[in-house]
Amino acid sequence: KAYKKAIELKPEYAWAWGQLGLLYHDKLNSPEKAMLLAEECISKNIHNPVAFNSFAWIFYKYGDREFLEKAEMWIREALNIEPDNANYLHTLACILCASDKGVEAIEHAKKYLQYPELIEKSLDDVIELVVGLAASGHAHEALVMLRDSHSAKFLEPLIAGLQIFNGEEVKVAAEIMEIAKDVVKEIQEKQEKWSNNN
Repeated sequence: KAYKKAIELKPEYAWAWGQLGLLYHDKLNSPEKAMLLAEECISKNIHNPVAFNSFAWIFYKYGDREFLEKAEMWIREALNIEPDNANYLHTLACILCASDKGVEAIEHAKKYLQYPELIEKSLDDVIELVVGLAASGHAHEALVMLRDSHSAKFLEPLIAGLQIFNGEEVKVAAEIMEIAKDVVKEIQEKQEKWSNNN
């Protein structure tokens, strides 16, 4: 009720729209309601990149191919408004991976990885992206990108996971090896999920 009231009082408040969309999607398991809300929000906030990104991310996470086209359209709109926004580049790259457009995703992933201060604060986002790239058949390219990034030392467990996934021999500390094995498991699970959605 609070989000609806906030939207009623201030329809341009993109954060409230996004939170209500998450509520519909995550808590009420109603992606159709979330889609209708997204379309209403975007019709009222036509130039709000936060709204575009919020709903694009919700429907990327939902993972249904029918929603990915809309999600891609919305995040591209956000990037038209703020072309250098690292969060939007991340969202687009993830959506492209899920849409079997891994080659294009690599371009946007490279731009995203140019923000080391953000990378080091949002390791979960980096993992999401790299797992998506690997699951879409671009593990080698993802590995090269991470090795070449300014944050390579910080991303060692992720790099080790990609090496294992690629069949390379890896010698790292036991703690890093455990995380690397979890990364491989995530890649395999995402591959299976995406192959079931086709």
